[in-house]
Amino acid sequence: MLKLYAASTEPLSDERLFASLCQTVTEQRLEKINRLRSQAEKRRSLAASCLLSRVLRMNGVDSQTSHYGENGKPYLTDAPTVFFNLSHSGERVMCALSDREVGCDVEKMRDIDCSVAKRFFHPDEYKALLAADEEARQDLFFRLWTLKESALKAAGIGMAFPLSSLRCNVLSEPFRLKAEWNGLSFFAKEIPFESGYRYAVCSLCEPNGELEFLNLSE
Repeated sequence: MLKLYAASTEPLSDERLFASLCQTVTEQRLEKINRLRSQAEKRRSLAASCLLSRVLRMNGVDSQTSHYGENGKPYLTDAPTVFFNLSHSGERVMCALSDREVGCDVEKMRDIDCSVAKRFFHPDEYKALLAADEEARQDLFFRLWTLKESALKAAGIGMAFPLSSLRCNVLSEPFRLKAEWNGLSFFAKEIPFESGYRYAVCSLCEPNGELEFLNLSE
């Protein structure tokens, strides 16, 4: 089982909706939201929590109590066979739900100094970036970055694994990535969905499924 969902934070710009949704989250989450500085950050944090709650209800999972593993990866305390992962960027939040380890990443397309790729990307990927024109370079960067980030999140290792050792298969559409960690094989795939954003998901099996967009104001 692998299900993918996304939502926009834009409806939470409505102060009444924001306040109403704040009443539905745990006290721990609310404290975290209140510690954030910008309203955009607050909306993303609240939207991620509300999206997870919606996704769990839709899939018959009666649990909202989570704890964090060694590298900060969240797990459902009383539903050990259900795995999830969250990501947010810009005005989007993403949630992946599975019956095995899973990771996801969404990134808003934006101007970025691609020199960072020299440190985090495989040498072949970096060469491909340098060979691309400016517009294509930005798109390629985020396509590769989301794949790598989703793989790290699925494995639950954060930045402990050198990103430069992960090489994406850019000869296929959509792009794919295979990573090995602690004797396990993780498979990542990008999820083409909308312009302006890049999405990716990683699991212990070849990821399948489409992204479903939910309206948090309903």
